[in-house]
Amino acid sequence: MNDLEILNKLPLEILLIDQDYNVVWMNETAKRSYPKSCEKCYKLTHNLDQPCFTYAEHPCPIKEMKDRGLDRYTVVHIHVVEGKESLVLVMAQRFSEELFLEIHLPLDKVLTALEVGRLRPELLINSGPLAFFVWENKEGWPVRSVSEVILKISQGNYNKS
Repeated sequence: MNDLEILNKLPLEILLIDQDYNVVWMNETAKRSYPKSCEKCYKLTHNLDQPCFTYAEHPCPIKEMKDRGLDRYTVVHIHVVEGKESLVLVMAQRFSEELFLEIHLPLDKVLTALEVGRLRPELLINSGPLAFFVWENKEGWPVRSVSEVILKISQGNYNKS
């Protein structure tokens, strides 16, 4: 399996962009997020007719890497797709001498995940190395729920109500 096949399976928006801002490849997640096919990255993600760095408040990670000799650069952008604005964390990395890899992480998805974690902390807790028990406040204090790590340690040997 080559690098692009692996990147194609990730649930993140991933684009390969050349030095002239042409989108030369997008993974399946990016194709779903950016359904309109465009040659230039700034047209695809911002619906602009010129590179994003020519507009105020739109620093271009590729231009920054080229100008400053960096291997990676991260910026928050306002992307406009099908008329809808969204905040996106753009993490860019030099992929080769001529190509740059961009990973786009929509910040609304991050905020939704954090909100779910606040409303249902067991979902957040089960995704990390924490351990927790939820007991019922009645005789015998029966266990209602435990974190995944406890299940692995106890191999399911606990009194669940």
